[in-house]
Amino acid sequence: MFTSRKTLLNMEDDGDSSVLFNSSNTYVAIGDTLNTELDSFSSFTLAFWVYVIPSSTVQTIFNVRKDSDEYLWFYENAGAITWRFKNASDTDNVAANSAGKIPFYTWTHVALTADGSGGSSRTCVQYNNGVAQTMSTNTTDIDITIGTAGHAQVGAINGGTSWGGYMSDIALYGANLSAANIVTLYNQGEYFDHNNDPNKISNLKLWYKMGEGDGYGSNEVIDHSDSNFHGTLNNALITEFSPGDE
Repeated sequence: MFTSRKTLLNMEDDGDSSVLFNSSNTYVAIGDTLNTELDSFSSFTLAFWVYVIPSSTVQTIFNVRKDSDEYLWFYENAGAITWRFKNASDTDNVAANSAGKIPFYTWTHVALTADGSGGSSRTCVQYNNGVAQTMSTNTTDIDITIGTAGHAQVGAINGGTSWGGYMSDIALYGANLSAANIVTLYNQGEYFDHNNDPNKISNLKLWYKMGEGDGYGSNEVIDHSDSNFHGTLNNALITEFSPGDE
């Protein structure tokens, strides 16, 4: 049984721990400043906790988008996560697809890593609860340059194809984290403080706790990294439900 984040942080009873998306026009809007940051990445890691409520449609986890021709999009369908990359010179590319599915109605820690050490060639790996998954597809000629104009959103793409379920602790690193780093982030299912990591994992670019420490009574989602990519809740609900509250 996981230890509740509220317990670990000695939070009051009104401490919030995740965001509930109702799969209909709900998302966290980040704006276009993250696009500029992502354009400078050769590698990245996106890590987060999700509680999936199954849907008959695709559900967006995270996307950064200039327009219909340039974007980076992660979405879930029937428990499988697909990574879709596209830039102005490419056709629509499914960069990676994991054969390891996320179970429904339970909290799962997911980390998506992309290694850009080979230039435009990227090795993509997905980890579920700290364990590397078999990748069923892996496109190798991917450029994640998406332009600086546009928007980034958690839980939707262009306001639609929304997530249905809960999300907590979303962290974006401008580096391809190692398998050992991912195990550290998973932290045996307990709360992990990305700003006070004893292993000194570097290049933290964004950290949304998705509830804890955010703007209570407002729709603000605070970026707890040094980047200040603060977000805005749209129709989503901050809740006290978190890993440990199965």
